[in-house]
Amino acid sequence: MHLQLFAIVMSLFCEVIRMGSGIMQKQSAHRETSEDCQSCLECSWDNGCVRCPERFFLFLQRKGMSHHGTCLHSCPAGHYGQRGRDVNRCMKCRSLDCEQCFSRDFCTKCKPGFKLYKGKCLIHCPEGTFAHQTDCLGE
Repeated sequence: MHLQLFAIVMSLFCEVIRMGSGIMQKQSAHRETSEDCQSCLECSWDNGCVRCPERFFLFLQRKGMSHHGTCLHSCPAGHYGQRGRDVNRCMKCRSLDCEQCFSRDFCTKCKPGFKLYKGKCLIHCPEGTFAHQTDCLGE
C-alpha cells in the first residue's frame, strides 16, 4: 500500500517537474521573441507573427528561405493593406516606381524622379498634361 502511494506521489512529482520545465522553455522562447510578438495574436519562434488582431495588417518579410511576420497598424512604403475575411495582409505594389499604392496596380505616390498620372508612375507626363510637383496635371 505504501509502495503504491509512493509510486503515485513520485509520478505526480515527475509530472509537475516535466510541466514546469516546459513552461520555463516556453517562457524563455517567448521572452526572446516578445519584442517581435508584442502586437501578435499568435507568434512563431521561426516566423514571428502568424496571426494579428482584427484591425492590424500582417506584413511578411522574406528572410532567406522563410518569411518573418509583423503586425502593423498600416503597411510600409511600397505596400497596401488588403483586408480579408480571415487575415488582413500587406501586399506589395506591382510597380517598382510606386512608393505608396491604394491597390496592386493603382499608385498614390511615386518614388522621386517619377510623376503620378491616373495611378501610374511615369518619367514623362503624357501629351496634353504638364508636370506639377509630383503629378501630371491636365491642361
